[in-house]
Amino acid sequence: MKVLKLIVINCCFVLAACADFGVKKQSETPIKFEKVEKETQAVENKTAISPKVMFLLLAAELAGQRGQYELALDGYLRAAAIANDLEVVKRASSIAVFLQDEKKLEQAVAYWLAIDADDLEARHLKAIAAIQGGRNDVAIEQINFILAAAPADFDLRLQVIIKSLRKPKAVKVAYDVFNELIKQHPNNEAFYFVVAYLDYQGKRFTRAERALEKALLIKEGWVKALLLQGQVYISQNKLALATESLQQAVAKEDNAKISEQIAQLLVNQKRFQEALSVLRQLQEKEPKNNAIKIQTALVLLQIDKVDKEAELLLLELAEERGYKNQSFYYLGRIAASKKQSQDAIDWFNSVGQGKYQYEAQVSVALLLMKEGDLAKALAQVRKIKLNTPNKESELALIESEVLSRDQKYQQAFDVLSNMLLKDAENADILYARALMAEKLGNIKVLEEDLKYILEKSPNDATALNALGYTLVDKTTRYQEAKLYIERALAIKPNEAVFIDSYGWLFFKMGEYATAKKHLEKAYAIVPQAEIAGHLVEVLVALGENDNAKEILKDALKKNKNDAYLGALKKQLLDE
Repeated sequence: MKVLKLIVINCCFVLAACADFGVKKQSETPIKFEKVEKETQAVENKTAISPKVMFLLLAAELAGQRGQYELALDGYLRAAAIANDLEVVKRASSIAVFLQDEKKLEQAVAYWLAIDADDLEARHLKAIAAIQGGRNDVAIEQINFILAAAPADFDLRLQVIIKSLRKPKAVKVAYDVFNELIKQHPNNEAFYFVVAYLDYQGKRFTRAERALEKALLIKEGWVKALLLQGQVYISQNKLALATESLQQAVAKEDNAKISEQIAQLLVNQKRFQEALSVLRQLQEKEPKNNAIKIQTALVLLQIDKVDKEAELLLLELAEERGYKNQSFYYLGRIAASKKQSQDAIDWFNSVGQGKYQYEAQVSVALLLMKEGDLAKALAQVRKIKLNTPNKESELALIESEVLSRDQKYQQAFDVLSNMLLKDAENADILYARALMAEKLGNIKVLEEDLKYILEKSPNDATALNALGYTLVDKTTRYQEAKLYIERALAIKPNEAVFIDSYGWLFFKMGEYATAKKHLEKAYAIVPQAEIAGHLVEVLVALGENDNAKEILKDALKKNKNDAYLGALKKQLLDE
């Protein structure tokens, strides 16, 4: 006896080949109930259906249209029990999967298998019901049946089973089931893959790695396994290994999206030339793809901040809807790198509302500050503060820096102090205020702020060095200072400014030869003006005036306007 197909919803077994399977859970897709023509008599004549079954089907359909899926399921199950019709049974099974109701799914599947005991779709659903109900042996039996009957698309069917599970308990049962199946079929790659996927979802990455290695030993070059392996490596920040896995996958099956991901991974590893090579290949295949063009431009700028090709690409993209603001922003950065400040400001000011506007406006403020137009820089920062209240802490740091460069140290200190009333735990604000306190000669506040940072973050090397250096430079608490600086050096032994602090400590303690050794090392790493000045003073103290003068002359070439070096020049060179 046939029943009119009210709606046919079969379980979908077609999957996209990606690491996350690319399968929609049936539970994610609402059941669709369409209106049924009121032609009951015609239906009865065509199908010879009993009035009772017709009533149950129409009632179930109506319940479904109202979102009463449990009632709809009950109606279909009752109709299936009477009508013994496959389409009705399939309908009931689909709704049971959607509702994650393992008992009613099992009931529907029992009707299905009574009609056709060898139907793979029914066996598949019975496996799902068994896993959801914690019946491991039944699930294993059904999966083994599917393996024997349809080995060709077996891995796809397994993946659908896994994607149908939402409840943690069912996922745990599935994990046990598939590990048992590995014991029964140690040479079947699909079981290792599913276990690896479950481990990946459970963040058991080392186990996932091992399972995928076994799957790939059995089925070398399996694209699906390679893609999942790439995701597992990415989750552990093993970017080089992730890149290798994805490259192997793309070599087997060309996939533009995966190639783009490879390019991004290479960028994250600072392997810019390799990333550029991947993007060039993508450009050849899709010359009009703007997403690839913008990525290419950004990689070119990583290689050369003023790259001409990048600039031309950005000028082209500036005419394209959806790419204007990003292009304007990066054109501004190119102009800034070329020291074309006004052009850069014009580009930054062209950036409209959206992701890049805040960074563009801050860039304008920083450029104005760099150019020495401190009044305009201050006005710019305060304008941004009005429009971007969620960035208040970050902007307070920039505002205080502008005020500090204008030697308005008290105002800068007050800006930071007011910000701490709203954001008391912000280490950057505390550190900045400590530096401002030092300029105001308020060593007590400096010490309090830096010690508070160290209370929260004992291994903050920058704070340790700042406190140690200040105690050296502003007090005679040298032994205490030595402890802080040595702690900083233990964390970052090759940090030039930390080595400089250590050298300056020995200078203050009168140990000039030891001071010279450390300061020469610091100056060789980073020839900063202050480090140069410290080294010059030590050399003078050792009576090495000629050497001191040479270093001072060299430092002045790079730092003509430095006040500290200027003072030393008057002492040594203008005599």
